Amino acid sequence: MGGPYGRLVDRLLIGVTVGDTGPVAATPGRACGMTMVHLNDADLVEDLIELLRGSDCVVDRVAPRSIRIRSGWPVRDDASSYELDGYLRVFEAMHPGARATRDC
Repeated sequence: MGGPYGRLVDRLLIGVTVGDTGPVAATPGRACGMTMVHLNDADLVEDLIELLRGSDCVVDRVAPRSIRIRSGWPVRDDASSYELDGYLRVFEAMHPGARATRDC
């Protein structure tokens, strides 16, 4: 993983899964989950997008403080929810005062 987050998060050590919304056409042979994340600070959205894109997620900004994430992680169980939550907590730790919440 490149960028300033490359040394802070080892995606092989964090295993998170997003709630399965069914297969999404992303990578052939791989199902993906999709979720929305909302930040309390619109100025930090691009930083979160960079972090998540570095972890094989497809991320779209859908509002000034909201992004839609299609994960590149397998969605066989709840593991991807934990992984995404882990990335969000790391992001919050790196940005004091930031609060990222995801839709269930």
